[in-house]
Amino acid sequence: MLPPTKETAMIQGFEHVGNEHKCNVCSCEFTDDEGGVLGYFGILPVAFCPTCHSSMVDMVTQDMEFVND
Repeated sequence: MLPPTKETAMIQGFEHVGNEHKCNVCSCEFTDDEGGVLGYFGILPVAFCPTCHSSMVDMVTQDMEFVND
């Protein structure tokens, strides 16, 4: 596999670039139009596809219900 070039990189330095992103959980590629979340864990850029983001939100919701019981 060739290293990403400036034109094909999804993350450059500590910034998200472009309209196509790769999920940090399942490695699928998704676009801004599909949804998903781009953000940072501290200073590290992360991207989550709609499916993985929804799954993480559900997991946190279940965890919060367990803590509140």
